[in-house]
Amino acid sequence: MMRMVDGTLALPDMILTIAIVGILGPGYFHMILAIVIVRWANYVRFIRSLVLKTTKEEFILTARISGNSHGRILKNYIFPFIASPILIFGALDMGRIVLLLSGISFLGLGAQPPTPEWGVMLHDATAYFQIAPHVMIFPGLAIATFVLGCQLISERRKSNDTWV
Repeated sequence: MMRMVDGTLALPDMILTIAIVGILGPGYFHMILAIVIVRWANYVRFIRSLVLKTTKEEFILTARISGNSHGRILKNYIFPFIASPILIFGALDMGRIVLLLSGISFLGLGAQPPTPEWGVMLHDATAYFQIAPHVMIFPGLAIATFVLGCQLISERRKSNDTWV
């Protein structure tokens, strides 16, 4: 299983997403499916490393000695311990996913008009950049603000584990 994860991680996200969407055809659902196919390996590797690290902790050994089953240890000890890092990773990854979605849509392989999408808005605005640059600036600022917001949320979560 981890060899397949390594193989998926060896390819750049954008190129693999373009290839998958190119095979499936343009569309919002195909774009989302391609991003799930591309990004799943990052989550598998991250969660696996957290679980392997957590199972070596002393409180897990104590739970095993107490006679708890594997399912109970996973549910009551491991999952609560790794939930916070997974949320932080997800918030960080959300910015990457939005950049990937916008890039694919900018190339014309994602959401098709009239579906509102930042990448499509940027692509359509390139024709009017000389006349009305604000038409291109605002979707770009929206993307940048969203990505920065995801980064700040994850940083806040990382620095304050009690914040939800």
